[in-house]
Amino acid sequence: MNKNIEIEFHPDGRPLGMSIGTWKKMHRILAAIHLNHLDEVMEMQKRRGNDNG
Repeated sequence: MNKNIEIEFHPDGRPLGMSIGTWKKMHRILAAIHLNHLDEVMEMQKRRGNDNG
């Protein structure tokens, strides 16, 4: 098995062979995960601030 798999990308960043629909869906999911993570971080910082105050 070849471990050096090279993935070629379209100019818009999606891997060759992946449909635009799939790519956009993936981006929405990743964006949602990222936003949820940011919300959690903000909550943690708020709590930390309350503990100190």
